[in-house]
Amino acid sequence: MHLKLTCVLQFILILLPLTLWAKGYEQYFFLNGADWQYNYKALREEFGPQRDQRVKVGQAAMFYIFERPLERLEQELREHLRQAETYEIPILVELDPVTFTNNVPELWNWWDKSYDSYHPDNKKNVEWTSWSSDDAVCIGWLNWGRQMRIQPMMNLFSKAYRAAVKERMNALLGIVTDWYGKLETEKRWLFCGVKVTGELAFGVNNWFFPDGNALLHEPEENDPVLDMGESMKIMPSRGAQTIGYASLATSGIRRKGDITAQDIYRLERRFSKEIGRLARRAGLPRRLLFAHAGGVGEDLGSCLHSYACPAWSFYHHDAHFPAEAEAMKYLSRSDAPYFGVAEFSLWEEPDPERWAAALLRAYAIERCRYVALFTSTGDFLPESGAKQGIRQMQQKMNNIND
Repeated sequence: MHLKLTCVLQFILILLPLTLWAKGYEQYFFLNGADWQYNYKALREEFGPQRDQRVKVGQAAMFYIFERPLERLEQELREHLRQAETYEIPILVELDPVTFTNNVPELWNWWDKSYDSYHPDNKKNVEWTSWSSDDAVCIGWLNWGRQMRIQPMMNLFSKAYRAAVKERMNALLGIVTDWYGKLETEKRWLFCGVKVTGELAFGVNNWFFPDGNALLHEPEENDPVLDMGESMKIMPSRGAQTIGYASLATSGIRRKGDITAQDIYRLERRFSKEIGRLARRAGLPRRLLFAHAGGVGEDLGSCLHSYACPAWSFYHHDAHFPAEAEAMKYLSRSDAPYFGVAEFSLWEEPDPERWAAALLRAYAIERCRYVALFTSTGDFLPESGAKQGIRQMQQKMNNIND
């Protein structure tokens, strides 16, 4: 009897808000793909036409704007937009100006004279482990399922880096704005918007180990290992080596003394706000822009500003019960028309019912515009349990709408 009562209460809690909003704004479910993946035809074949779905399934196209040459990214973006329109599958464009910077060594190479990209002044464009550029970093680490080395963390407010961000963001945003402006009114449902930052949490997706520069020429398998799941709560070092000196000094937030957690939070907010302002000036309204924040505590408040809608990552308990997520404390402080679940997964969960229930809980939260799935395997299409759960969720939402 107790179990039946619990199930009835859960059903009411999920269904009541959905019933109230059934005829409101459109909502989306996105599967994340890389900039070079075009899955619109596959989505059409897998989930069918999306025009009349209450929650429309589409592709989130991720562009790390410094990972490849700009010309290639521009070509790929145009092709994404073309295929979205051709197959009538909605798109969310994701632009990340921070995480991978493979294609711009001329910004960060201050140590290897054997390449044309070398310049000693590039110390100004990367992070430091003290208030002196003599302690510039030349390597970084992240963990997305496994720990890996990446390029050094950029000084988010260096003149050269900001100019490069502006150039590439404006070029890509210009393509989107032009396409959207020419899109027929009855097809504008195809465009959910642009996520203009990656998962912003300074020191989490690019951290630095103590004496990390000494590891540059050592075998990667000998690197120390950091459990960022717990370490991200340790401020301001994230359980590693504190960085942020260069960004704080250049931005004028702080130029001396000990870095505090509040300094890092101010840095995140200022950067997110600057990128949001840049995107608005490119011509897109706030309702089509999303700023993504990760981390914990006040990290999650960095995406709260007047230029974009906030978006957060939901994993583990947060994915199953999104209304209980820590990020929801910050949603109440936002006056944005929408928010996004920028990253979501139940990982290897095989039960379609649990996928459907979790998604329905997310869409029941007021102003939830979209949920974007990251698969556990890295494949574009999720495992069968997730796919069946997505279909069940769509059907239940359609029934509510009817």
